[in-house]
Amino acid sequence: MKNNNTGKIIGIVILLVVVIWGVMAYSGNKIISDDSRENGALYIGVTDATADIENINEVRLSVQKVEIYNEVDGWVTVSSNSEKYSLFQLRDNQRVELYAKEDVAVGSYERVRVTIGNVDIEKINGESMRAEIPSSQIVADVNVEVIENQTSYVLIDFLADKSLHVAIEGDEEKYIFAPVVMMESRSNATVAEGMNNILSVSGGNLESSANVGMDLSGNSRMNFELVTDKTLRVNTSSGQSQFVLGEETYVRDSNDRNTMFEVEESVEMNIIEGQVIEGKVIQGPFDKPTSIGNYERAIVANGLEADVRLHYNY
Repeated sequence: MKNNNTGKIIGIVILLVVVIWGVMAYSGNKIISDDSRENGALYIGVTDATADIENINEVRLSVQKVEIYNEVDGWVTVSSNSEKYSLFQLRDNQRVELYAKEDVAVGSYERVRVTIGNVDIEKINGESMRAEIPSSQIVADVNVEVIENQTSYVLIDFLADKSLHVAIEGDEEKYIFAPVVMMESRSNATVAEGMNNILSVSGGNLESSANVGMDLSGNSRMNFELVTDKTLRVNTSSGQSQFVLGEETYVRDSNDRNTMFEVEESVEMNIIEGQVIEGKVIQGPFDKPTSIGNYERAIVANGLEADVRLHYNY
């Protein structure tokens, strides 16, 4: 009887371990592969096609995690390894460096989320400082097709010259890094790994591409680039970064970002240089005469109190 009870206890313990493991594996982010489904290889590459930035010698940025998303699996972590990149070196050498190569469950994924860590700035005079970032996560609506026995590829191209902004804290010069990123994905690509994690990619099908920028609230927005002026300030004295542009104050957001931030189509307006809105003359120039993005830039650049009516798309 004693041996019988011991056997039952052991069986219960084993069952509990299996149940706990299952809950841990499927709570939060999904595991990268699924034994019940076929897998395909997914490469993540990082590069920078930036232009020169005045007084800046190098921008060093760490990528801490890359995830992909669909409604069936939720957020799937491709890799959570922290890797550091010297963006100007990538540009000067015209190279793409490997971030991750993983087997991922076959399927269509509709979104990519990149978590970045510290961004360190090295000035031409040798001085180094850490940039403030509005959010550690940037999200792009990029379709990623993972196909059985094929290689898929996602390129993350940081545009440092469009991302870096000079700000003031007290009497000191600071930097804010609001990422502007171009992402593209390919299926059935040929990917070769060279020395020093350098990737060479050819062929395949271009599935999707997107340009995404981050605003001072930490929102990821399609075809967006933050426009700032000499009123840009940062305050880190409270332990939580605050950004001030004109009369608006924004607080660094540490929450997970699940979607892109969208502008309702109903607010789209024709914006041209010299146009009068709310009694103020719009100062351009703008790259296109009509776009929501230009409307927003006009609001920021001219200090207007217009209702932009932004909303989250959950």
